[in-house]
Amino acid sequence: MLCVQEIDNISLAESNVDVASKARGLYDQFSKGEVYLGLRICLELFSETECLGVVLQKKTITAAVASEAINVVFKCLREKKE
Repeated sequence: MLCVQEIDNISLAESNVDVASKARGLYDQFSKGEVYLGLRICLELFSETECLGVVLQKKTITAAVASEAINVVFKCLREKKE
């Protein structure tokens, strides 16, 4: 993140227009990458929890089944974290 901030600082400098414009372009590309990565991470997390939500909302679910479903999702998320 520090690298992205430095590129942003360079792009705002007015001493060398060519360097500043290239730095602005790099900053924009890094920003798009950060947004994309954030969206991919959210997709991974929410896809697991969305399935869990569907299961937990069933009227016929028992406490044992709900507990097992929660444990399965926790295990899956822990594995993705590692």
